[in-house]
Amino acid sequence: MKKLKFFAFALFAVLACVNLSSCSDDDDKDAPSSSDDNFASVIIGAWTDDDAWNQPVYCFHADGSYAGYHDEQKYVQNRPMEHGSWSYNDGLLKIYSYDEDGDYEERTMGVAYITQDTIILKQYESDPDYPEEYERDEYGYYELLTLNRYID
Repeated sequence: MKKLKFFAFALFAVLACVNLSSCSDDDDKDAPSSSDDNFASVIIGAWTDDDAWNQPVYCFHADGSYAGYHDEQKYVQNRPMEHGSWSYNDGLLKIYSYDEDGDYEERTMGVAYITQDTIILKQYESDPDYPEEYERDEYGYYELLTLNRYID
C-alpha cells in the first residue's frame, strides 16, 4: 500500500511539474518578418544614430525618397545634408544620395536586426584602411550601425 501511495504521489508530482512549466514569451512581437514588404513598412519614418556625436537623423519615405540630416536641428529646419532614394531587396538596404555639393554616393547595408523601434545595419566598407577593426561576411567588411526611431 505504501508503494502504491508513493507511486501515485510521484506521478502526481511529475504531472504537476509538467503542467506548471511553460515556455517563456520571448518572441519579439515587434519584429517583422524578413519579407521586403514588412521591412518597407517598418523603415518608413525618421531614425537617429544616438551613438554618433551629432546624432544625425535619417528619413525614409514611402515613395522611396530619402534624406539625411547632420543633426536634429537641421532636421527640424528641413535642411538635409544629403538627399536621394532608397531600396530594399533580399536583406540589403541601398541608399542612393547626393550631398550638399552634388556629389553622388551609393551605400549598401545589410539588415542585421529590425523591430518597430530599432534597426541594426551592417554598414559595408569596400576597402577599409584597417580591416582588422571590421567584421566580414559574404558581402565584405562592415561595422554595425544602430538606428533608433526618432521621436519628436
